[in-house]
Amino acid sequence: MYTALYRKYRSKTFDEIMGQDSIVKILKNQVKNGNISHAYLFSGTRGTGKTSCAKILARAINCLNENEGNPCNTCKSCEGILDGSLMDVVEMDAASNNGVDDIRELKEKVVYPPTSLKYKVYIIDEVHMLSKGAFNALLKILEEPPKHLVFILATTEPERIPTTILSRCQRFNFRRISRDTIIENLKKISQEEGKKCDEKIFKLIASKSDGAMRDALSLLDQVLAFGDDVSFEMALDILGMASEEELLKLAGAILQSDMTSAFNLLKQILYSGKDVITVFKDLIQVLRDILVYKSEGSEENLIYSYKKEDLDSFSSFGKEDILRAMTVLSEKSQDAKFSFDPRVVLELAIIEIISFEDVKKSLAKTETKTRGKEEKDEIFNKNQADILEPKTLEEQEPSQNELKEESEKEVESKKEEKISTTFEFDFKDFVEELDDTILKSLMGHIKSSDFSNNMINFYVENEFNLDMLKSSEKSLAQSLEVYMKRPIEFRISVRTPAKEEARAKLEELFGKEKLDIQ
Repeated sequence: MYTALYRKYRSKTFDEIMGQDSIVKILKNQVKNGNISHAYLFSGTRGTGKTSCAKILARAINCLNENEGNPCNTCKSCEGILDGSLMDVVEMDAASNNGVDDIRELKEKVVYPPTSLKYKVYIIDEVHMLSKGAFNALLKILEEPPKHLVFILATTEPERIPTTILSRCQRFNFRRISRDTIIENLKKISQEEGKKCDEKIFKLIASKSDGAMRDALSLLDQVLAFGDDVSFEMALDILGMASEEELLKLAGAILQSDMTSAFNLLKQILYSGKDVITVFKDLIQVLRDILVYKSEGSEENLIYSYKKEDLDSFSSFGKEDILRAMTVLSEKSQDAKFSFDPRVVLELAIIEIISFEDVKKSLAKTETKTRGKEEKDEIFNKNQADILEPKTLEEQEPSQNELKEESEKEVESKKEEKISTTFEFDFKDFVEELDDTILKSLMGHIKSSDFSNNMINFYVENEFNLDMLKSSEKSLAQSLEVYMKRPIEFRISVRTPAKEEARAKLEELFGKEKLDIQ
């Protein structure tokens, strides 16, 4: 029967454990010096060597021919543990044995000394799955353990374990294994299996495994099953992954607001068998790499491997645009997990990103045109003034009486303007007279408006619409000034339908003029 690679190449000694050097050194020293604790807790992400290390430790402390802290794997004790014939080393899965009765039964057994070995060892995997009652029963054992008993607990979620258990264990945190270490191991195993693979395949698998050696070996197993000589394109097809080039093109089309190209690229990726959730994750990681490269200017901390010229092609995009795209994709990816059609959710995410970018570009173009027109008018007026004939000294310098009269008139004008603060604002008429099509489109998000305290209040239903309108405040202010024939203050805020209904009832009871609802 065929044995999976991750089982065939499971570490048999501490020296074969990869990426956990400090932990290995401590455990080897404890075995050599005979300083064995009654309880260990191995925590860390999946596939980093927790269970393998627990099994090696169980053999090492019972080995008859221990060698520098490593088990020999050839003595009677080691062979009995390896083939499962000795009952003094027990491996439990807390996910299926998580009840208080299971631990109470265990409590009755641990008091008896081992039959063949020096220590009786219990390896409890996924210990965080134990119930509250089971943890309490386990605590009783750990408080006063027999001298012959050793517990090795393994978990991916140490935060779910009670502190009373944690404080009675020696805790070792297993970290993710580096990409270079995984690539080196994959090459070694491929050679031992007599298979030839493209160098890029090892880098791809190392990137996708997220620091988990077991995941990397499982992916390599799939690739090697295809044949003796596997190309990079074949590996992508086998594993259902999109290449960095495809993902970069898709990211570029989205950031350039090229809807047609973005949807065509997405269609190609999905029709080649790629999973939608995986595309979500990969696209976010690619955007993350682009952002890191723009910030650091180095490829050292990137998840994937890219051509430098491909990364440099994103230099024209702002960091805030990339961050917004990542945020939208992250939020939508959560919705996609529970959607009956994840592809539609991904397409909606792309549309949302591109639509926002289009609005920003149009507003920027409108503001530039407006600013340019104002500058031209100012230059024209200045030139006209210079062309006119110079005035006489008397005309250039008005008398003190004239200055006083003008000052009084100006004060009176301001008083009249201040007094005349009540007027009607026709929102529908204002929108119809707008020349800016982008602003007119955005005004469609406003659900209601009113005028109070010399200020126009615009109300929208949600934060997204609020952000869209906030980005065009300058254009809105200019349009209002043209329409009202004077500068006017305004405010945009969120008001839910429930608030609208409450407002209407209050207006009916007390009258609109007595209300000042923000």
